[in-house]
Amino acid sequence: MKSRFPIFSHFPDLVFLDSAASAQKPKVVLDAVREVYEKKYANIHRGLYALSLEATRLFDEAREKISNFFGVEKNEIVFTKNGTEAANLFISSFSEKFLQSGDEVIITVADHHANFVPWLRIGEQRKVILKFVEPNSKGVFSPDNFTKAVSPKTKIVAFPHVSNVTGQIFPVQEIVKMAKKNRAKTFLDICQSAPHFPINLSKLGVDAAFFTGHKMGAPSGTGGLFVKKELLEEIPPFLLGGDMVDTVSQKGFTMLRSPQKFEAGTPAIAEIIGLGITCDFLNGIGLQKIRDHEKELLKYALQLFEKELPNFHILGTKDVEMRSGLISCIHPKIHPHDIAQFLDTKNICVRSGLHCAEPIHQFLNLKNGSVRASFWMYNEKEDVEKLVEGLKEAENLFARE
Repeated sequence: MKSRFPIFSHFPDLVFLDSAASAQKPKVVLDAVREVYEKKYANIHRGLYALSLEATRLFDEAREKISNFFGVEKNEIVFTKNGTEAANLFISSFSEKFLQSGDEVIITVADHHANFVPWLRIGEQRKVILKFVEPNSKGVFSPDNFTKAVSPKTKIVAFPHVSNVTGQIFPVQEIVKMAKKNRAKTFLDICQSAPHFPINLSKLGVDAAFFTGHKMGAPSGTGGLFVKKELLEEIPPFLLGGDMVDTVSQKGFTMLRSPQKFEAGTPAIAEIIGLGITCDFLNGIGLQKIRDHEKELLKYALQLFEKELPNFHILGTKDVEMRSGLISCIHPKIHPHDIAQFLDTKNICVRSGLHCAEPIHQFLNLKNGSVRASFWMYNEKEDVEKLVEGLKEAENLFARE
């Protein structure tokens, strides 16, 4: 599999275990973006000449590919430059339309800052009550945690599909069912799940969700927002300007229909076309195959940690059916940054710190954060073995009695 990702031909000894932060790019995606810039580039939805029409066709085709990838209608996908922008777009627009003083919003302490900080701001601006769902002492969430938080004043429940710290896969359908009983909307962060296993947002039943392309193997500067079409038509746009208006005069303006009313300005044309190619690539490999491969790596890693690294504590559940392919861990005597920098001397790339998810680390009383190793399709058992050996060497260096 590594042969399909050019970076590994340039750096054959690279052990890349930071795909949860950003994934490496397959050759087919890089080639597609290059071809657009070299042979097919023009602005979209504006020109009547052949080059512009071809770029527009490829861009619209990408929207169809991406909507099919997530099991939704093509006009329910809004393009953004990343997941953070998508989250901010929805949170701002939804709040403007539906939230009033005294309304409740439920979020979790496991949420990425992209789905946490904007709600904090909305709480201040609109005098909305924020309720924070907490896990058990191991960092594991259950549906009961959400049921206890919901009330008749709850307007929306926002939560991650996969925690980028503990790796837990949240019971989405159970949470959605509970929210619907209370007439609350649901907003799902799928940034950490989209590259790793099949997702059908229509079957999950969420009202809205956001994703980012760079974690899927797509170019940076790509991402998107899914919103059910009825809700998408109700909420106002986040940005105003060219390409989202129908008519403009000194007296005012009218807007195009969704999703274009949310896509003001020139988008990352070639990169979004590349995102569509990424979806083709992932479908060609098979998301379930990727999931099965990651589960095998996860099982192997958990076994080696238990056998070889008893002093390292793994965050979250050890049930591989309930977690995605990442491991965050701590050592009681070694700072996470020291571990990560030492592993870098062995060409092993991991992330250390708070992973843009400080509240869950605070809940677990981990002020320095954790060390995270995340797997994807191009990782093999050999990478896991090198990680474990590197951690053993780090322990011998930094924690000798």
